[in-house]
Amino acid sequence: MDAHVMDGRPADDSRRPGIDGATELFGILGNPVAHSLSPAIYNLFFQAAGENRVYVPLQTEPAELDTVFEALKKLRFVGFNVTSPFKHAVTRHLDRLEGVAAELGCVNTISREGETWIGHNTDGEGLAGFLESLPEIELSKRDVVLLGAGNAARAIFRALLARRPGSLTVVNRSRAKFEEPFFRRHSGEPGVGYVGLDGGESEEPIARSNLVVNATSYGLGGRQELAAPPFPGLGRLAPGTVVVDTNYSPGRQTALLQRLPAGVRAYDGRGMLLHLAGEAYRIWTGHRPDLGAAARLLGVP
Repeated sequence: MDAHVMDGRPADDSRRPGIDGATELFGILGNPVAHSLSPAIYNLFFQAAGENRVYVPLQTEPAELDTVFEALKKLRFVGFNVTSPFKHAVTRHLDRLEGVAAELGCVNTISREGETWIGHNTDGEGLAGFLESLPEIELSKRDVVLLGAGNAARAIFRALLARRPGSLTVVNRSRAKFEEPFFRRHSGEPGVGYVGLDGGESEEPIARSNLVVNATSYGLGGRQELAAPPFPGLGRLAPGTVVVDTNYSPGRQTALLQRLPAGVRAYDGRGMLLHLAGEAYRIWTGHRPDLGAAARLLGVP
């Protein structure tokens, strides 16, 4: 998940330690990252803890990834976030992948242990952490529909499945995705179901659900903003259903959230962004951050 397209920045830098020869370096590696909110979030974490650490954007051209990353490894960098287009390509520079990152071959967080570089994927824990922070959510009583079958959706699927929801149905436009090894491995899990809309399967699981997570790219901008939603069953959701869109837009609801029926409780991707940042911080430092200042910056409940 990228930390993009918001203008907020920390208003008070007075508690941040000065940068010196002992300052530990962190950054976000991607293209583009000029408008990433990650530096604001992590520097607030470091500031709140009084830590001598700083986080910077590292915009990199795709053709220069190998040279840039190998150079960064020789500096005082302790960890990175990784965003598009490098989540797969950067893995060739790592010594090992952990958890769901190893299963997917896709990372968004990199940590360092001595001279060993380790890849992680915090998308699933970020989404699950946000859901668990909402007082109205008790996952064991939720019939969850997950829209999409890409790498972010797969990380979210794993995290939700570990928390044993009432049921978990993955809905994707193409059923062919469910023939891939990842989904075949989990097809026998209790309460797990797959729906491929290209085969004419019913969208009834969407309408019956009481928690929907959108992990597709719908609503990211351009012509998609004007197109009809790819999942018409969303128009039949009952009042009180919770919908979380992993995307977000500056100053307005995403296209998907704008099209929901009255009474649905809608959240965009800022909450997930906050909690996946908290998980990356834990990986790097060994302890949880104070989320308060960053939550206020993002406008997250």
